Amino acid sequence: MNKIFYMVNVINRFFIQLPIWWIFGFVLIVKFLLAFTIPITGDEAYWAFWGRELHWGYYCHPPMVGWLLYFLMKISDSLFILRLPPVLITIIIAGFIYKILLDFDKSKAKIFTTIFLLSPINLLFVIVSTDTAVVFFLFFAALCLFKSQQDKSPYFFCFLSGFFFGPGSTFKIFYISIGFFFFGLLLVLPYHSKRASP
Repeated sequence: MNKIFYMVNVINRFFIQLPIWWIFGFVLIVKFLLAFTIPITGDEAYWAFWGRELHWGYYCHPPMVGWLLYFLMKISDSLFILRLPPVLITIIIAGFIYKILLDFDKSKAKIFTTIFLLSPINLLFVIVSTDTAVVFFLFFAALCLFKSQQDKSPYFFCFLSGFFFGPGSTFKIFYISIGFFFFGLLLVLPYHSKRASP
């Protein structure tokens, strides 16, 4: 138990008390270092091959990861450039998390954003995969659903949620199954929001 309190105090002293942008900068540097040093994986080589041999579709996954790498390789075929999207995506998401939570509690916004930024799954999220853009589109689809419950005209944000949700299906097949859940929410939430409004 003492070790847990010690770890909490260390995190509080070295991270929570720092300005939030220092934490963003620290995490970004760590992710860049990992992107530089982690050797290329078999899957990444596979996606890069898709990018070099561009087709409308592929036999085991939807084609968007190949299309994305095709355009990135127009800039450079270095592993760092190819890993740039997963490095930046979670940093962008963390920024939105912080901005949303600021409306509720500034100190808790900083704590939860710091926990997200320092989580191993975020720090290690530097490898190119079909999950890269799925995380991006799914987050913004969920964010728009959340905003639909705070706005007086929720249909616009429900539309935006569907707009963000759609492209994710071009990255991963299982993602489509989440669409049934989102479809149910898009039907229910506007009605619930109107009933809850005074």
